[in-house]
Amino acid sequence: MEQYKKEFIDFMLESKVLKFGDFTLKSGRKSPFFMNAGGYVTGNQLKRLGEYYAKAIVNQYGKDFDVLFGPAYKGIPLSVAATIAIALDNLYGMEVRYCSDRKEEKDHGADKGSFLGTKLQDGDRVVMIEDVTTSGKSMEETVPKVRGAANVEIVGLMVSLNRNEKGKGEKTALT
Repeated sequence: MEQYKKEFIDFMLESKVLKFGDFTLKSGRKSPFFMNAGGYVTGNQLKRLGEYYAKAIVNQYGKDFDVLFGPAYKGIPLSVAATIAIALDNLYGMEVRYCSDRKEEKDHGADKGSFLGTKLQDGDRVVMIEDVTTSGKSMEETVPKVRGAANVEIVGLMVSLNRNEKGKGEKTALT
């Protein structure tokens, strides 16, 4: 296992985001561990989280992408995508945009529509960001929305914690 992955696991434990015990997941399945990305609550934690994601993304996919996209869930993907975009700029001098979808379309104001952040454009190369993936269901729901917004290429998916259950597609996880 790469050193940054070991450090990331220690970081999740230190941040009390990764816990061990007896947990029942949303799916009803029992698990000996649980991860709650909502537990990243300080600026330093978000900065470090963004740096871990940035390093893993560049390690896995290189620097040839335009947008980081996080599916809607508690506002986490938008803040995480923003911290990753900042880390990519700080660590690699990359100017990357970020975007997230909404659970419900907003029909008023300056930022109405289904998405927050940058507007997806034809030709954009997108890296999807996820905190935890179990079966890939959230990506099955989100990818068509992203592709429906513009003619984009999904370069890959970066996940903090991959439960490695059966789903569709290829995933890369930080852990």
